Amino acid sequence: MKELLTSFDGRIGRGQWWLGALVLIAFAIVFAIIVGVLFGDSMITGILTLLLSFALLYPAAALATKRLADRAKPAMPRLVIFFGPSLLFSIIDTFRIGYRPYRKWVGWKQTAP
Repeated sequence: MKELLTSFDGRIGRGQWWLGALVLIAFAIVFAIIVGVLFGDSMITGILTLLLSFALLYPAAALATKRLADRAKPAMPRLVIFFGPSLLFSIIDTFRIGYRPYRKWVGWKQTAP
């Protein structure tokens, strides 16, 4: 498993790719649940989730590179196209860029949460 998620060399089949993807997804879900329970909906939760996104970028890129090599496709433009916007939106979501404070409408009055 270590070689699957840390090396950019070689090729992998569909089964190995799914195994690696499921390991990364399971790790991210467990981490998000633990952080959510400990810190709730706070800025710390967003920052820790962003750090997790950056930490999982390397194994996800290694996994994608090997699978693309098996499909005889160059990895670099595809990795930038898929991972670049994902990280950009993670940063935007973490620091709430472009967000307005949530307001709840009760009857005719608008109340803050």
